[in-house]
Amino acid sequence: MPFDERCVTSTAKVSVPSICDFLQLSFNGAAGILDLNRSQSNLGRELDLFSFPDEIGSGLPVFHPKGGVIKRVMEDYVRQRHIEEGFSYVGTPHISKDGLFHTSGHLPYYADTMFPPMEFEGANYQLKAMNCPVHNLIFSSRGRSYRELPVRLFEFGSVYRYEKSGVINGLTRVRGF
Repeated sequence: MPFDERCVTSTAKVSVPSICDFLQLSFNGAAGILDLNRSQSNLGRELDLFSFPDEIGSGLPVFHPKGGVIKRVMEDYVRQRHIEEGFSYVGTPHISKDGLFHTSGHLPYYADTMFPPMEFEGANYQLKAMNCPVHNLIFSSRGRSYRELPVRLFEFGSVYRYEKSGVINGLTRVRGF
């Protein structure tokens, strides 16, 4: 099956031709070519890839088994490419004290798109809206030689943003990803 550039721009902006081929063969092989003009929310529902249950909340996707396979294949590819380029895989919690976001300078600029803080044991905690403040903690956890630079970290960490309901759109604008 030839590479179709329309598939790249229509599949959550993934630039992996094999993912598009995988989608076409796995979920539409006998039925013909995937209609790339449909909205991704409709495709997600029709192909049983993902949904946005009202019980969870707007903009919070749930990946079904088929969608989980696609997500895993994409993550495996991205992980492999990052490692090939010298990045180190890390993992961080979904929540941290809000002081971290003050220290990094993110909170004053992004407070309106972050979920409100939660108070727990006398401290305010925030859902993680970006990975970089926690990655900065990993970097600063020990002294480093200039020979170790640059330090390149990555993760598939879940982040949560308080997007206004009018801008939520399929998988391109969500509250949890």
